[in-house]
Amino acid sequence: MLDALTPALPADDPFEGLALSARAGALSIAPLPARARFVLRGGADAAQAAALGEAPPARVGAAVEARHARILKLGPDEWRLCAPMADGPALAASLAGALGGVPHSLVETTDRDCGAVVEGPLALEALSCGCPLNLAALPVPAATRTLFGQLDALILRTGPERFEVEVWRSFGAHLRLHLCTIARELDIGL
Repeated sequence: MLDALTPALPADDPFEGLALSARAGALSIAPLPARARFVLRGGADAAQAAALGEAPPARVGAAVEARHARILKLGPDEWRLCAPMADGPALAASLAGALGGVPHSLVETTDRDCGAVVEGPLALEALSCGCPLNLAALPVPAATRTLFGQLDALILRTGPERFEVEVWRSFGAHLRLHLCTIARELDIGL
């Protein structure tokens, strides 16, 4: 029953307590770990400064795992930096220092987004149930903005069978329901 897969939603995090698996563990869906997030807008000089010594990704959709943060290039002048929640204040301070004097816009979006990790041999099949893109063609690591279950989502491929799906927190309950429905359908082989 779907109700068994979708317990009551917590008020602050729609993914809290979520732990699903389908087809004997061939698909698992769990909450994303808490992380600090920043969106940087600016030119290549801003991206280079924000990379804090690392080479920022050059191609839209590319992702770089740096020692201080994951850096995603989401548009011609837009980058996203993510770090473990505990490292957020230090990253914010480092960014403020590095970006001083460089034209840019830096916005912390830590509380805006939520999401889930979808992984396992059925991860591509599961995400294909709600996404019009061919995610099999997405390299590792790479990110794309797309629609997923009628939601504007960011999908990040972090491994051959591991994806992170993020949406704005206000759409989190819808994403959770959609993922639970997909897990149920895959478990019964539809």
